[in-house]
Amino acid sequence: STLIFIFIEKLIPHRKKQAILRPQWQGDLNHFFVNHLLVGIILLIANLFIHKTFAWAVYADVQGFINELPFLVQVFAIILIADIAQYTTHRLYHEVPVFWRFHSVHHSAKHMDWLAGSRQHVLELIVTRSLVLTPIFLLGFSKEVIDIYVIIVGLQAVFNHANVQLKFGWLQYIIVTPQFHHWHHSSDDAA
Repeated sequence: STLIFIFIEKLIPHRKKQAILRPQWQGDLNHFFVNHLLVGIILLIANLFIHKTFAWAVYADVQGFINELPFLVQVFAIILIADIAQYTTHRLYHEVPVFWRFHSVHHSAKHMDWLAGSRQHVLELIVTRSLVLTPIFLLGFSKEVIDIYVIIVGLQAVFNHANVQLKFGWLQYIIVTPQFHHWHHSSDDAA
């Protein structure tokens, strides 16, 4: 992540004068190791454990339907379903004051870059990942498809906070982009 995203941020920066070692980078690096890297590894291990231990909770007909879909359709479907759960959870964090207290840690980053996305309260991380992973597991997505989702969402989280300026054209209305997410982190009330 460091080599890839620092290179991209220097190649196509959103804020050209922002230093690589910007204020608060050490704290965000600690968040990255715990909340991003360690939790990502734990999610992959937990996914293996859950598929072996709780397979009985999956509805076989739905699982059969999902597993018969082409692999790329399964990946698209898991991203769509997980994003709906993620969006709903995220709205909860912004609209319910007790949840905002946890989520405000994430929004306290004063500089947006590849490290800023890892700044999260650990309870928010646990609740969010649980509320996102539970439905996709219960729908019967395979361990491999969930593993791919975990890797994609990890890269997406880093990218959307990165100090990059890319034009996405019409896709900006369908997917979260760094420009949208930087605006979301601003102090603008509409954001």
